[in-house]
Amino acid sequence: MTATIPAQTNHLAVYERRRGTLIDLTKQQLGIVDQLGLDQHQTEGETIGDQLRGVLTRLEHEHLRVLIIGRFSSGKSTFINALLGEALLPAGLPPTTAVLCEIMYADEQHKHGILFPRGSKEEAARPSEPIDIDQLRAKLKEKITIKKGEISPYERAEVHWPLELCRAGVHIVDTVGLEDAQQRDRVTFAEVPDADSIIYCVDSQSAFSAADRSVLERMHALDRRSIFFVVTHYDMIRKSARRGEKSEAETRASINRDLAPWTDKGENGIFYVDSLDALDGRVEDDPGKIAASGILPLETALGRFLAEEKGRAKLVGALRSLLRCNRTVGEKIADQMEMWRNTASKLAARLEAAEQPLSSLKSSLGMIMEIIDLNNATIAQLSSDLATAFMAKAPDQIRQWAADYEITADIGFFSTDEELRTAIQPLIDYVGDQLGKELAQWMVGTLSRAVGTRLKSTESQVREQEHVFLLEAQRIRRKIAGTEGRKALLPEETPVELPDLVVNLGRGPRDVEVSPAMRAAAGALVGGAAGWGAAALMAVAFPVGVVAAIVAAVLGALFGRETVKDAIKEEAAANLLAGLEKGKARFIADVGQVVASEVRKRRDAFEARLAGELSSIRGEVTAILQEKTKGEADAKRETNRLEKLDGANGEIENKLSELLFEAGLA
Repeated sequence: MTATIPAQTNHLAVYERRRGTLIDLTKQQLGIVDQLGLDQHQTEGETIGDQLRGVLTRLEHEHLRVLIIGRFSSGKSTFINALLGEALLPAGLPPTTAVLCEIMYADEQHKHGILFPRGSKEEAARPSEPIDIDQLRAKLKEKITIKKGEISPYERAEVHWPLELCRAGVHIVDTVGLEDAQQRDRVTFAEVPDADSIIYCVDSQSAFSAADRSVLERMHALDRRSIFFVVTHYDMIRKSARRGEKSEAETRASINRDLAPWTDKGENGIFYVDSLDALDGRVEDDPGKIAASGILPLETALGRFLAEEKGRAKLVGALRSLLRCNRTVGEKIADQMEMWRNTASKLAARLEAAEQPLSSLKSSLGMIMEIIDLNNATIAQLSSDLATAFMAKAPDQIRQWAADYEITADIGFFSTDEELRTAIQPLIDYVGDQLGKELAQWMVGTLSRAVGTRLKSTESQVREQEHVFLLEAQRIRRKIAGTEGRKALLPEETPVELPDLVVNLGRGPRDVEVSPAMRAAAGALVGGAAGWGAAALMAVAFPVGVVAAIVAAVLGALFGRETVKDAIKEEAAANLLAGLEKGKARFIADVGQVVASEVRKRRDAFEARLAGELSSIRGEVTAILQEKTKGEADAKRETNRLEKLDGANGEIENKLSELLFEAGLA
């Protein structure tokens, strides 16, 4: 059946309408650009068509990503099934056999699943053919046996499902769990940074564990605070109240005190849900049971947040870009109409007279790019220096964390290997959690802030020169066209959009080459993907076999130690530091590379945009001259055609202005 959200509470409907309107207007604007032949007239740099196609791609393919997180037995799968309105995802599977599932919209007739096999990067990139939902349900329960136990044969799955929440381009991602340090690393560094919203499922009977605290601390360090907590198994709270143990109000107040500080929504971000009742209510089409389950307020709040905060921000960026392109096209149409009204000889003479100013303008662009290149080189070096400083501080921190950790297990000189393992694993998890939190704080508080400051400084250095360049290009174009009397169209002040280094340091951009060792280490953590940076560093420092290595080291180094616990702490620190040392050089290089890659993209886009301004002037004038010299061009016909295009362009501008006003931005 189709899981629905009541229409009156579906805030995403407004977002979807606006997104659809912007997609239509972008296509219309592209149509005008094609009819004007603007892209064909330009031989270098970014064309206005390129800009519009970029806007269209973002509007059609950028999704609102909702991440659902929870420990094993937190009721996460049952909650997701309640959202879906059907028991589709298997509940109660061991954490190692879980599959990351991404849910996206499909209508009832086209719902299906796609599986991505576990294995190499190449194998994972070859998904299965679409399979029906019953097959998907069965395959999600499959498992294979490897040396270390049972795992799923699939890395991840796509579920295409008629979930109304997903209709507006929302993707819901069911993560694999938080049961050990590596899973927490994967979730926090590879999934959380890319999320627009986070739903965190906690069991009402154990609402706040050390693992929860570790993940939430990292989320805060990564500046991800817009969290919706879903307290599951609410039926147990009701049973406790009926037995007279603790009232519902008392239990909720206690849980709220624990969870409210971890979300910027306070108690408004905490929802109590009986997932089984919600699921049954949807399967049985029982509105009363659905309402009593507590799931509707969560869906309403989530929809409002995605539409009014995250979705609105995405649309506003696209809207402003489209409006900027629209006004540029209007300018070009006005200039072209005047060019057609001029004689070929007059137009040719004006173009010849403009060659020297155009050449000077190209030289000024070169000087602007020299400033940017110098600053970018400084930024890349600064990033590597900051990474070096972070890694230099890490060994002392690891030793201190290991020394401070209290081993509570009762162990001694005659403890078995298994008893030692039981004592060592919590220590490793603790040190890993501390390093992960430090790494997250460094990424946001130190690296991103420092890079952002330098990028803003670069922008302020070249802003005035950029504006002078654009105004001079406009003046040259108008002088050729004979439209100097029109009011100058001033360049818009656009805020500096800083690259999201948190996302890229967690996952790594596709165009950065990563060393085989780091790629292999990250593969164990992020499922064979080309992970690196933060995730890979954690994988190298905390490899799968580290506990066994520490056990062996402890057994061989007991003499001279006061206690077994001292030996464990010292050997744990030594092993972890050895792993950290293996990844140190590459991590530092990778940080420099990812920052250099990001600033290079911005630099190239800036140069392409300004170079395109110069190229378009020559190209458009030359194209009109060629038509005129053929003796075939009818100036009256062309100006009539341009007037019609100008009218259509004006209609687009009016609709964009209406959208701005509607969104409260005019």
